[in-house]
Formats: sequence, structure tokens, C-alpha cells
Amino acid sequence: KKVLELLDKSIVKLRSWCKYLLKDADVDMEEQNWFKLKEKFNSKAFICLLYAYIKQGLQQTADFETRCLSLKASSLYLIAISIHGSQAFGIFQTGIYLSVLELLNHTVIKFNTTIEFSPVVSSNYHTLYTCANQVLDCLSIALHSIDKFVVSDDMDDCLQNTMHTLVCLTCMGRKSFTLCKNLSFDTVHVNPCISIALNSYKMIKTFVKLNHEPLKNLLDRLFRVVRPLYNLTLNTFLDVNLGVEISNVRENWTCFLLSLMQEFDLEAYRIIRIILQKIFLAVHDSASLKLKEIRLIQDIMVQLEGKYFSDMVHWFMGACYNSSFQYRSCALEILHKLLTDDARRLVPCLSTGNQPLGSQFSTPEYIIGIILNRCIDEHPGVKWKVFSILVNLMTSQSEPIRNVFEKIFVTPYEHEDTITGTLLKSVDFRDILKDPSLQPLPSGHFIIDLIRRTLKHERVLYRKSALQLLCHILCMNPKWAVYENSLLILEKQCLNQHTTIRRMLVNHFTEVVTRHPDNEVILEHWINGVLTLVVDSEYRIQEEVSKKLCNIILGNLINYNEDLSSSQKLPLTILKFLAKKGLRKNLGHCTRKWAQTKAIKTQHISTLYTYLGTEYNSIVWFFLVTIAQSSKVITDVDVIYKYFEENIHLNQVPDDICAPLVMETLGCCIKNIEVKSKVLAIVDQIKEDISAFTLPVSLLTSACNTVYIGLEYQDKDTLQQTCFDFFAPIMDNIHQYVMSPQFQIGPTENELQKRKLYLYAEAMLFCPSKVKPETLERLEKILGLDANTPPSTQMNAKELSVGITILMRRGVQDDVYSQRILPSLMKYLNRIQHPAVKMNILYGLCDQIFNFPNLIEALMPEMYLNLKDENFKLRSECLHMIIGWIKEDFLRIQPPLYFYLAILMVDKNTEVKRAVFSFFVNCAMQKDPQICLKYFLVSIFHFNQYKGHRLSEHILTEREHAVYYVGGPSHGDTRFLIYKYLLELIKDDQKEPLLSNLVTHIITSITRKVPDVVLSESGNQVLRDTLRVLACEELYTLSTKTALTRDDEDEAEEIRKLIENANISKSAKAKESRRIIIKERIYRNLLELRILLKKKNHPMIVEFYNVLCLLIKLYKTEILTVISESGLMPDIKEDLVSWRNQLKGNPRKSPPEKILDRSIDNALTLLHNHVNNIHQSQNSTPNTQSSSQSGSSVKSAGYRKSLLGIASKRKTLTPPTPGLDSPRTAQKRMSELDNDMRKRRRDMS
Repeated sequence: KKVLELLDKSIVKLRSWCKYLLKDADVDMEEQNWFKLKEKFNSKAFICLLYAYIKQGLQQTADFETRCLSLKASSLYLIAISIHGSQAFGIFQTGIYLSVLELLNHTVIKFNTTIEFSPVVSSNYHTLYTCANQVLDCLSIALHSIDKFVVSDDMDDCLQNTMHTLVCLTCMGRKSFTLCKNLSFDTVHVNPCISIALNSYKMIKTFVKLNHEPLKNLLDRLFRVVRPLYNLTLNTFLDVNLGVEISNVRENWTCFLLSLMQEFDLEAYRIIRIILQKIFLAVHDSASLKLKEIRLIQDIMVQLEGKYFSDMVHWFMGACYNSSFQYRSCALEILHKLLTDDARRLVPCLSTGNQPLGSQFSTPEYIIGIILNRCIDEHPGVKWKVFSILVNLMTSQSEPIRNVFEKIFVTPYEHEDTITGTLLKSVDFRDILKDPSLQPLPSGHFIIDLIRRTLKHERVLYRKSALQLLCHILCMNPKWAVYENSLLILEKQCLNQHTTIRRMLVNHFTEVVTRHPDNEVILEHWINGVLTLVVDSEYRIQEEVSKKLCNIILGNLINYNEDLSSSQKLPLTILKFLAKKGLRKNLGHCTRKWAQTKAIKTQHISTLYTYLGTEYNSIVWFFLVTIAQSSKVITDVDVIYKYFEENIHLNQVPDDICAPLVMETLGCCIKNIEVKSKVLAIVDQIKEDISAFTLPVSLLTSACNTVYIGLEYQDKDTLQQTCFDFFAPIMDNIHQYVMSPQFQIGPTENELQKRKLYLYAEAMLFCPSKVKPETLERLEKILGLDANTPPSTQMNAKELSVGITILMRRGVQDDVYSQRILPSLMKYLNRIQHPAVKMNILYGLCDQIFNFPNLIEALMPEMYLNLKDENFKLRSECLHMIIGWIKEDFLRIQPPLYFYLAILMVDKNTEVKRAVFSFFVNCAMQKDPQICLKYFLVSIFHFNQYKGHRLSEHILTEREHAVYYVGGPSHGDTRFLIYKYLLELIKDDQKEPLLSNLVTHIITSITRKVPDVVLSESGNQVLRDTLRVLACEELYTLSTKTALTRDDEDEAEEIRKLIENANISKSAKAKESRRIIIKERIYRNLLELRILLKKKNHPMIVEFYNVLCLLIKLYKTEILTVISESGLMPDIKEDLVSWRNQLKGNPRKSPPEKILDRSIDNALTLLHNHVNNIHQSQNSTPNTQSSSQSGSSVKSAGYRKSLLGIASKRKTLTPPTPGLDSPRTAQKRMSELDNDMRKRRRDMS
């Protein structure tokens, strides 16, 4: 122990002196101390003692402690050689150097063979690594002066033994991971694996300089050490405390490779090229380790010279077409990193002599062309990687990258008003290598078409990335907005049922608007799509929309001037569209959030005041009244009062648009006036105008509310009395007018009469006791409310509407009167034709629902008819009323309401369609996620009005039939479009039950001996719709593809699964269940249907073969196996050939026939190949199999087994003949022959 302690201290001191001698020390040493230490090592006795320790460790019987002592002595001995040189002792030192290496090798190898997981071994492991590190450190020092004591003839032996030692230590490090976990890091200051790596790199750097053999031979051996050493640094158990050491190893590894370039240039580059390729081919599946290795490749490539850098880029471009999806994905990621980090280095580099260095194709243009070409990759992991890369590249600020995308989307259309041109597809890079004249970039039409096709993909991530790409394209060039209804796509996707897509569109669609603030077409679609999400069911989306709108409106608002820029006009343009579309509630929802977060400041109000009296006057008042209703930010009311006095009170003809907004704003802000005298003055002026009947009808409601608020602010205790004192004389005056004989409602409007009636309707809210029954009876008689007296068509709608409003408001105040008047109003609603009068009645009935909930049942038939009224405003109001009742749980979604809402999905008006889709996504699917599955089958019977089946729940009345009937052949496409929309709403886990229901309840019902569904006129349409739905590829999403996951929470998990599990084949259990579904639920029933249709020569046979061709396309092996087992393969093949010949000669084809014409060739090809494979498996013999295996087209064993399995399951009519093998025995014998042949080939190789 004393000797070991002495050796440890000596090694530490001597190493520091040696480093100083070799100019490596940081601190200068005293000269006298150095000479004293040197004199100490002049003792030959001490050197001989060290030599004795070394010899003792080389003995075969030496134990572990003896070997460790010998290794420490070896370290001191090597230092002594470095100090004095070999001539100081007169001993042949090369043999000693090799002995030290041999000692180290034997110690490590023997320790590895006896390693055990115990505390004692762990301690020994630490001791051995400490010794090994000391020896490596001393070897690196000794190598600096190796020429002093090693004969040149022995140089190669020394270097080769050194390399062998490094390989041995590296292997030991790989085995030591589990032991490292058990070691206490308090005692192990530096991880031993990392210490080995660091010391090894120091040796290797010196090692290269001393080598005399060809560089390639040397590097082949070096790579055996360097690569495993780098692998040691990528293990997850190395905690963050060792991060510095890990980065040191990585730096040393990278610097070592690059230092070779300085010494050997081209020859070294070729080796580095091989090393980079080996790293690429050995890339790890784990995302974190993969990222580190890609970063390492990038670090090395960045340091390469231009021509070498270009050549490596060219190699990775070719790797994008590798047969392995992992290599394709990794190569695309490397190219992406090179593009985003240093795109300026990607320039054409023409080689001049040394092939294949340099490449004219290693430019951003060609690289992006390759990435775009990989969009058509069949592997889902690669395809998703391409989309994510393109999204990042489109947002890049790098000028070379932007120039490439501008070349695709902007430059060709600079001098055109609209997008024109032809679709130019992307070019395969391998074709470019053959013909360099080919253009690498596709046209923008190709990318837009690709986006449209990707939007039909079942994965949320694909659709999300495609929509992001579309938004970035519109940011670059707004001319693409009108191409292929791009804006309509974005608007519709804002109602997508997936939260992650809606959130993404809030951000990216808004960015399109801010990039092109003067494009009103984009702005209108943005308002229709994004701003409707203010009332989204997801709270986070509401917050996002509110925040974006706040940044646009309040962030760009400045004082008025005539030279406003387009971005400064954007807030006003948005407010104009909001006012035009009546989206004040949506804006109010946002302003309330702004007020809560104190985003609206007083300076914003002052800025808005500067726009009063300009061309933006009405827009500003629209915004001010919305702010006033949601917050108390407007404190300076003098400006509003001054505008009111000048433009309304003193104006004989006030503006119909601005005046109501001004009055309403004044009423909301009147409480903010601190001086009560001002409030009284305002209220008195308004009261004077009301009493004189000079205010127009549009101002009466806000004027009465302002008076009420002002009186409340003046004295809250006497509010009721003061209101009665003001409104009672007015009501008496109007009562006398109504009772007079001159009161009649004629065909032309009487402005004064209209004002009096409207004011009476408002005043009765404040003084209900002053309403007299005589007044109501007189109005009922004038309006023709009596059932025996039909309403006159000569009455103008506005006064008629006001009269209805008075009666309805009285019904709300008096339950007895309400019970008497409601039946008459219901009948009146059926007889009246004026849309405005209908709307007033509906508003009044809506108010009565809280008192009489059963009223809805009597009201709904009329509401159903109004949903299809010619007047859009009436239809819209009815729809929103019904949606509101459903949200408040006054109404349930059940037939026939569900069917009528489904029909509105194909309405002519886009706003109605948008409202219905939004309702289904945000309300109906939230209340009942299975609602579409529940009523899908029933809707097929309802739309065709099939009678006599238990699922035919609702038969249309005569009036409903004229409005909602979509049955018959003429409406087939309309029904199919509705079914497709409903399939979009149905979740993937519900599609398999739906598929089963369609086959069981309709197909089976038709093929029974006593059919439940008779093929009558409506029965034919039920069958046609069922077959067209079964031929819809969206129905089979779950059966053929991976189901969707949840939205935001599972998006990262979905990405991980997409990357890691993309190469995993479908399990046998999933295949078997799918086959059972096809065989038992679909094909067996469809086969019986085929027999029935052929027997009757029914025209639905076209739709039947559409379903069959789709099943063959989707399921291939499974459906073809079922067809083979049924024994009807020849019949079906003959039918398809007959149909193909018939369709080819028919120029006028129906839509089902066009679909069948496109898919029949593919089905025939698959059938033909399947039949050939079966014949080949049945007729194959051992001899033919042996010959085929020796050829070039050898089938895999799994494939042959599957064919044999199919052949063995075919039923035979004759029993096995004696002397011949049964199918099972023949299969077993053939598999044995296969194994024997494989074994022979393996032995020969």
C-alpha cells in the first residue's frame, strides 16, 4: 500500500513536469525544482525497481493487484523515458514499451472474462480504469519522444500494438455501462469511459503524425477505435453533470477528423467521406440520439472546403431515394439542416479534374426540388417529415431559400392578374442525373393540387401541415387565393372538428391577412372563418382569436390622416366587414376580453374620436358602441354628446346608420358623466324629442333606454314613479289615436303612425299598468288576428310587425292574455306571407318559451318550413333560434330536425352551411358524440321516403314534401354529398359499426327470402345510396389505416408513433379481424346481392361493382382470398371484363359508371396476378422450386408460405388419391426443401 501511494504521488508530480517540458503546462515551474526531480530519476536503482515491477505483472500467475501495481510502475517508466531518453539507461526500450502495452491488454482481457456485478468487482473496475487512464496519459506523453527510444524498424509494431490496446479498452468501456450506474459519483470524479475517450484522442492525434504507412490503411484501423469511442458519449445514463466531458469528446472527435484534411487534403477527404457515410448508415432510431448524430454530420460538413462540401451534399441528395425509409428520412433532415443553417454555401461547384468532387446540383434549387419530389413518398413517416420540412423552409428568412420559393409561386405570375399556366410535376433526382437539362422545381399548380389531395388524408398531422403550406403560399403571393378555391378551403377548415387544426388556422390564416391588408377578398374569408371561432367550444381558441384581433385592430390604430397605409386601414376594413355582416356579438365577445385584460386604453378612444365626421364615421360608431357595452373605458362623453346634439337633436333628418349607434353609445356612457347637471340636460332633450314624436323609429329603443338610465342615475329610489310620470301621458295619447276611426294600416307607410305604435311598444315595458284591453282588441281587429278574418295583403309589413310586437310583449307581461293570444298567433303565422312579420312573431314566441316550454312542439313544424324560406334573413334567424334552443336544452336533436339540418349542409347559401357545420362540430357532437352514427342509417330511409320499414320514422307532410324532399334519381348526387359530409363528422372508431349496420340492415334485408326492403321505386334509391356509401373510401379509414388520436394532448405522441412504428407491419390479429369483417359482414351479403341483381338484370349492378372494385383496391390479399375460397373468381373476372368492354364503348357515362371505368382495370390486374400466383403455387415441384431459387427472381419464404396456405385451403371435390401426397404433406415437404436449399447457399457463400 505504501508503494502504491508513493507511485500515485510520483505519477501526478512527474506528469506535471513532463507537460511543462513538452510546453503543455499552464504555470511555469522553478528551474531548481525541475533539476532536483531530474536528479532523482538518474538513480538506476529506482529504474530497475520499476522494471522489476513491470516484469512481475507480465507473469501468467500475477493477480489483479500485482497487475495494477505493474501498470502504475509502467506509467512512471514511460515518463522516465520521456525525460531522459533511452540512452540514459543502456536498456533496449522498445521491448519495454511493447511489454507495457501487452500488460495493459492482458489485464483488461482477463478482467473482462471474470467480470461480475458485485461491490468488490466494481471497486476493482474503478482501480483498473484509473490505472488504464494513467497508462494512456503517459503513453501520449511518451509518443512525443518515441523517436528517441524506438528503433524505426520497430515503429510499425509499436503503433499496431497501441491501436490494439485502444480497441481493447473501447470494448471494455461498452461493457461497463451497468457498472457505471452502480458506482458512486462522489468517489468517481470523472466517468471512466469518458476519461478513456479523452486520453485515446490525445494518443490518436500524435499517432497520425508518427505513422509511415498509407493513410487509408491507418484510418481503417483508426475508425475501429474512433467510432466506438464516440458511441460511448451517446448513452442516456451519463447525467448532466458530465455534460462538459461529453462535449469535449465530441469536439476532439470532430477536430481529429478535420485535422486530417490539413495534412492529407483529398486523400483524407475520401476517408472522411466514408466515415460520414458510415455514421449516416449507423444512425440511431431514437429521436434524441439521431438528432445528435445529424448535428455531428453537420458540424463536420460545415468545416469542409467548398468542393468537398458540395460533393457530400450531392451524396445526401442521392440518399433521399434509398430503399430504406429511415435513410430517406435522415437524409432529408440533414439537407434541411444544411439549408436552414448555411444556405449560402450551397452553390454550384463544378469539378475540375478530381471526380466525383463537386456538383452542379448541390444548390438550394435542386435540394428543395428533391424535398418537393419526396412529397409523393409512400411511407407515412417520410411523407410527414417532408411536410414538416417544407413548413419550416417556407417560414425561413434565408434569402436563397426565399428566392427558390418565389421562383415557384411569385416570379412566373408577376405580370398576370390571375394564376394561369399548366401543371408541371416534380422531377426525380435520378432522372436529373441522366438529363441535367430537366427543371428540378415543379409548378405551383402541382403543389396546390398536392395540398388538396393531402387534405383528404386521415391523419391530422398531414392535413395540418398541408394547410400551413397553403397559408404560407398565400403569404408569398395572394394571387393563389382564387386558384382552386384556396380561400374557401381555409374558411371551411376553420370548422374542422380537430382543435389543433382550428388553432393553427387562427395563427396562420391571420398572418395571411396581415401580409396583404389591402386584399378584401382574403379579409372577407378570414372573417367568415376565423372570427366565427370567437364563440368556439374550445376556450383556448377563443383566447387566440381575441388576442389576434386585438393586435390587428388596437395595434394598428393611429390618428386619422388622409395618407393612411394599407396596414393602418386594416382595422377599419375589418370593422366595416363586421358591421356589414352583423357580427356585433362576435366583436363584443372580444371587447369584453380586452376590457378584462385592460388592453383598451383611453388613448385608443381618443384616436377613434379623430375619425368622427370622416368617411369612416359609421364604422367608428359601430366600434364605440361595442366598446361602451362591454367596458367603462369611455370617460370623455363630451365628444359623444356634442356629436349627438349637432347631428341628431338639431338635425331634421339624422343618419339612419349612425344615429342609432350614437344614441346607444350615449346611453351606455351616460353613467360615466360626473356632473349630474349634464346628465339632466341630455335626458331632458331626449324626453322632449320622444314626447314630440320627432325621433325616427330606429332611435326610439335606444332613446327610451337612455332616458331610463339617466333617470336611474339621477335618483334610483324614485325611478319607477318618474318613468311612469313620463311614459303614461305618451301611452294615453297613443291609445286615443289607436281607438280613433282614422287609425288604419294601409299599403303605404305612415311615418307618424309607425313612430306612435313603436313608441307604445317601448313604453309598455316601463308602464305595463297603462296598457288597456281596448287598445289590444282594436289592434287584433285591425291586424286580422281573428281566425275568421284572413290578414289583409294590403297592409304594409313594418306597421304590421310593430302591431304584432305590441301583442307579443303584452303576452309576456300577462299570462292570462298570453294563453288567449298564442293559438291565434300560431294560426296567423301559417297564413301570413311577410318575412318581417313572421320574424316578429317568432321573436315573440321565443320569449314565451320560458313560460310555456311545450310551445316548442307546436311551433317546430312552422320553424322547419321557415328554414327553407326564400328570405335569407328569416332562414338565418330561424336557424339561430333553433340552435339557441338546443344549446339551452329546450330542444333535443332528434328526427326530423336532424334530417332537416343535414339537408342544410348542401344549402345554396354558404353562411347557412357554415352555421350548420359549426353547430354540428361545436354543439351537436359535444352533446352526443354518436349522433351522426345513430341517425345515418335512418337518414337513408328518410331522404328516400321509404315506407313500411321500422327505420322509416318520419313521413313528410304535404308542405314539408314540397320543401325537404330529396328522394328520387334526380336528387341522388345531393343525397350522396350529404352522406359524405356526415362521414366527415363520424369518428373513425364509429365507422366499423356503421359499415356493419349498412350491410346487415339494408343489404341483408334485400337478399332475404321475405325481404324487409322491397326494391320498389324508393327501395331502389335506398339500395343505390347504400352501395354508393359502401363505395366511399372515407368509410374504410379505420379498417385500412391508423385511427386518429386526440388533438392537442396526443399530437406529440402521434408524431412519436408515426416515426417509430411506421415500419411495423400490421399484426396478424388485426388482419384476421379485418378478414372476418370482410368475409362475414360484407362479402357474403354482397355475393348474395350480386346473384339477385344479375337474376333481375338490375341497373344497380354498376354500383355493386364499384363497391367490389374498391374492396379489392383497399384489401387486396384479404378480399382476393375470400373470392378464391368462394370459387367465383372466373365469374367475377368475366363480369368485370364484360363491363370494361361495355364502358369503353359508351361515350356518355353516368357518374357511377365513370368511377367504375377508372377502377375496373386495377381490379382486373390484381385478380389476374392473384390467379397466376395460386396456379404457380399449386403446380410448383421441388425441381422447379430449386431452379427458381437459383435464378434472379426468387420469392421470399414468407410469400411462398402464404401462397401455399391459400392453396391448401381450397376445397376439392375428389378425395386424396393413394400414393400421392396430401396438400398438407406436400406443403411440409416443399418447406423442408426450401430450408435445405437456403442452408446450402449459406454454406457455399
